[in-house]
Amino acid sequence: MSEGIAAMWKRGGTSKGGFFVADELPTDIAARDAFLLRAAISVGSSSATKNPPFDVPPR
Repeated sequence: MSEGIAAMWKRGGTSKGGFFVADELPTDIAARDAFLLRAAISVGSSSATKNPPFDVPPR
């Protein structure tokens, strides 16, 4: 089981954004980018978000 990372999702109008504690993100740039990509993809409910037109790194 993974530990998790502190985050908050905020909504303003029709937009949403994820806010993360920087010290809890992976220090490796590629790992951080992969984590943020997975987080962004997992939030939406549209089919475009669930099935993005690009490869998502495995968890």
